[in-house]
Formats: sequence, C-alpha cells, structure tokens
Amino acid sequence: MRESGSFDFYAGLPATPSEVVAAILTRAILLSLPSAAGVALLGSRFLGTSLPSLLLAFPFLLLTCASLAGAGALLGFYAPSSRAANTISQAAYMLVVFVSPMLFRADALPRAARAVAFALPTTYAADALETLISGIPRGLGLRWDAAALMGFALLSYAVLRGRLRWTLD
Repeated sequence: MRESGSFDFYAGLPATPSEVVAAILTRAILLSLPSAAGVALLGSRFLGTSLPSLLLAFPFLLLTCASLAGAGALLGFYAPSSRAANTISQAAYMLVVFVSPMLFRADALPRAARAVAFALPTTYAADALETLISGIPRGLGLRWDAAALMGFALLSYAVLRGRLRWTLD
C-alpha cells in the first residue's frame, strides 16, 4: 500500500486504520462469496456433502478471515517493503500450514506442533470445516471452534486498534 500510494490516500480519509482494514476485508469477502457459493453447490452435488452443512461453514470462514486479518494488516503496515511483506507472509504461511492440522490430522503431527497448533486460528477453522463436511464430530466441537475463532477475531481487532497508526515512528 505504501509503495503504490494507497497508504497516503487512505491516511487522508476520516477513518482509522482499523476501519480501513475492516473495509478492505469486507470487500474481499464480498468478492469471494459468489465463488464460495459455487464451490458449496458443486461440492454438495458432486461430492455428496450436505448443502446445509456447507452453508454452516460460511460463518466459520468469516470468523477465520477476521481472526487472520490482524496479522496480515500489521505485516502490511510495518514491513519495510512489499517484497519483505511477501517473503515474511510466505514463510508464515508455510509454518501455519504445516503446524495446523490442515493437511495432516492433528494426531499425526509431532507433539510440539500440536502444542503450537492450539495457538493458531487455522486449527479451529480446519476442525470446524472437517466436522461440517464429514458430519463426524472431531476435536472439541463446533461451539468451541466458534468461540476460539471469535476470540482470535476479537484479539485481532484489539491488536489492530492498539497498534496501527497512520504515521510510522
């Protein structure tokens, strides 16, 4: 944003940085809803999953986006350049993918990775989506997954409100 001049444009608006991040996140979610709905319809049709279960996944996807937005926004605001932000985000992505039970079942992960996984919102999102798609309750349950994701989203918002400033010191 800084390199393209968008940062200066947004700084001139009568909005706080966290409000701008919320607006950008909302725009991204709204633009992805048609494709997500298409995937849900095709998944229910061709994979035999229940459409109501897939529709229940949408709130979990929204909470996951909200819980991860804080880390992305902080990285984007404080990275010295877009190249640095891309490099750091790719390294973080690899860590999150291999530590969270997204590609592997939680019991297949090393003990240290399982301990770290509980501190990541993607663990709860993966658990909720697996439960909704398979219909088999996993982990701690959907209520716990929703509460954890809501907690991460609120933490993300609190960090954004406290740390983001239009001027960098």
